[in-house]
Amino acid sequence: MATFQLQIEGYTGTESDTTFLSDKLTDGAKMIIDLLPESKHEKYSVDLADAGSGVSITGYRFIKAHKSGYPAMRVDSSMQTQILDSNSLHYAATKSPVFYIESGKVYIKPGSGTAVAIAYPTVLYGATSITNFPPELNHAVVLYGAIQTAIKKQNEALSTLIDETDIELRKAETERQMAIFGKYKAIAEELNAEFQNIIKIL
Repeated sequence: MATFQLQIEGYTGTESDTTFLSDKLTDGAKMIIDLLPESKHEKYSVDLADAGSGVSITGYRFIKAHKSGYPAMRVDSSMQTQILDSNSLHYAATKSPVFYIESGKVYIKPGSGTAVAIAYPTVLYGATSITNFPPELNHAVVLYGAIQTAIKKQNEALSTLIDETDIELRKAETERQMAIFGKYKAIAEELNAEFQNIIKIL
């Protein structure tokens, strides 16, 4: 199977900035993870244990939390005192746990519990697959990367317009660069339409 870079270049032509490609492929995968329906959560989610001091969800899409099989209800982080106060209506009990999110961490009370989340993958330009990601959506990630590459090429076409004193040369170069801009604008719009069609069925 062709690498993601080659798949993108099939739409946009050569793109040598591989850091850009990896960044945009990763952005596309993150966007799709955020859109995954509940039916796909279980297959791609992981358990993150909160041993009592919170567990980081940086790099994850948080789904839910539970304690010993009892689902935890989310509360505002400002209620930390109330949920630990046995005299409070908001007191968190073992069979009615709660969780709050603060500074990129999930805290499950009382004591500890489990956060369920989906990891955001890092996608490299030279890869042909994405770990722990729906394979049927790889093409959507490629489309996202190709859209961003086409937009990059549009901007490059505009930025290379020359300040030529010769009016005829300046006119010819402007027309050439605007034709390139128009070409990649059309590519971006076509790819975006295809991308949106895939996203709609999620």
